[in-house]
Amino acid sequence: MPNFGGLEKDKIERMASILPKDYINEIQTIAAHDSQTRETLSQIVSLPDLTEKQVDEQILDNHKFSITHGEGFIEWESNLHKLYNDTIKIEMEERTKQHIEILRKWAMDNGFMESKAKRLGWII
Repeated sequence: MPNFGGLEKDKIERMASILPKDYINEIQTIAAHDSQTRETLSQIVSLPDLTEKQVDEQILDNHKFSITHGEGFIEWESNLHKLYNDTIKIEMEERTKQHIEILRKWAMDNGFMESKAKRLGWII
């Protein structure tokens, strides 16, 4: 399995589980032979390592943005479970479950359970 610029093995396996097998081979070929791709991967690998806490903060901030400016927590959580059950087909990591609970509390405390459209009274 190719490294893809330092992605964790479980993340690569998730990608591989949803992509056709020949896509992974093609990605590996591109990663090995395309100069622009190799340069990009080199830049990614040279970035400083983040602590687990910093990674969690980035993940949570990204989800908060989606929840706040889009679908709201209820739909966001529903879509996440669909993704795991229908596409990835693996057990959700404990860390992801913890993120869900952190985001649920944050959304409830800040009024982001419903979509932005519903919060603004838009009829869609």
